[in-house]
Order: sequence, then C-alpha cells, then structure tokens
Amino acid sequence: VIISFSLPAFLSGVLIWPVNWFGSALLANQNDGYAQMGLFNAANQWRTAILFIPNLLTGILVPFLANLHGARDHVRMGKVVWGNIALSTLLTAVLMGILAAGAPLVMRLYGQNFAVGAPVLSLLLISAIFGPLIYTILQAITSAGHMWAGFWLTFLWALVMTGMTLVYVPRDSAFGLAYATLVNQAFYAVILLLYYRHLVPKMEAEHG
Repeated sequence: VIISFSLPAFLSGVLIWPVNWFGSALLANQNDGYAQMGLFNAANQWRTAILFIPNLLTGILVPFLANLHGARDHVRMGKVVWGNIALSTLLTAVLMGILAAGAPLVMRLYGQNFAVGAPVLSLLLISAIFGPLIYTILQAITSAGHMWAGFWLTFLWALVMTGMTLVYVPRDSAFGLAYATLVNQAFYAVILLLYYRHLVPKMEAEHG
C-alpha cells in the first residue's frame, strides 16, 4: 500500500509546491515584481474561489468510484465521471462568465492600481474551466489504483509549467504567469483525458 498508493500520492503533492514557489519567486524578481505579485495573487484568489464548489463535488467521488471499479461496473463509473465533469464544468463556466464580465470592477476592489490586472484575472478565470475535468479524472485514476501513472502525469505537468514560466514571466510578468497557467492547464487536461481514454479498456481487461 505504501509503495503503490501512499508514496506516489505524497510525491504528487510535493511536486506542486516547488512549481508554484518557482513561479512566484521568478515573478517577484522582475521589474516592479512585488506589485506584479500582488496583481497575480489577487486575481488567483478568484480562480480558487470559483473552483471551491466543483472541487468539493469531485472530492467525494473517490470511494464511490472505487466501489464501482471494484464491482467491475465500468459503464456506470464512466457515467459518474462524465456526469461530474459536465455538472462541475457548467457551474465553473457560469461563475467564470460572471466574474470575467466584471473583471475590471473586481480588480478595482483591491485598489485603483489593481485595475490593470483585469487581463490577468480573465486568463486565470478561463484556466479554471479545465479544473473540473482535471480533478475528476485524477480521482478516477486514484480510484482505479493507478497512482504511479497519476504521479508521472503530474510530473509532466510540473516540467511543462516550469518551462512555460521561464519563457513567459520574464516577458509579461503577472500576465505571463497567468498565460502560462492557462496553457498548462489546457495541456494537463488533454494528457489526462488521453490517459483516461487509454485507462478504461485497460481496467476492463484487468477485470476480464
């Protein structure tokens, strides 16, 4: 259990912190870096907020999906996965649309100097649309016991995010970090989706 589940789960979690820290540190060292950090952090708070309820819905899936996987009911498991993605994505899209429409006003709540961060907020809000798919498929991978696959996919995410950060933050500061986040979330969603499409017939084969 330690080798097949706990260790890859721990390593996946550990990967996230240094990637986020590196992005913040690189941004802080740009011209006007601390002001740019303020813009990015203010905007990112709203991205985190609109993902709270979808994450809550997704977080309760693991035992249910694990039970369906153990019962070899992969048809129903697929319906639960895609149903949760659809519901959570719809909810996220509605919240995203409302906030994106008022992005300049939302950023001005932090002060007049934050108004220039509206494009940063818009990019981060758009990146949130991939969250429900990412979180749900990660839960499906966990439920199926393919934790090392989840770790290597997260490792790939970390590599790409680090590379994107190195390219775009020196160019565009907070906007560059927001753009790197958007592109990398889209990339992560695609590779997880491709892996899940590969995983379904594999699970069926494992259970005969």
